[in-house]
Amino acid sequence: IGTFEDTRWYYITRKTEQLAFYEPDLIEATIVLVEFDQAGFVKQVAHLSNAEARDIDPVSRTTPTKGREMSVIEQLLSNLGVAGPRSR
Repeated sequence: IGTFEDTRWYYITRKTEQLAFYEPDLIEATIVLVEFDQAGFVKQVAHLSNAEARDIDPVSRTTPTKGREMSVIEQLLSNLGVAGPRSR
């Protein structure tokens, strides 16, 4: 599989099985390449074999989410007055 481009999208699914602490075994893999033209319409859909796949190093960056984080005290105080299930 070639490099990533704006006009090529890869959809990859992998089914694995793992026994206890051993490395997972790959049971099934599906790779679908969807290629778009300059207008954004689907130009080609190709089903690729697992033999054509290459390992990549994903970027470890994360996208920050909007909102704010509550402090530990805010989290503790936010539960005051919240009624739990009634016991008999």
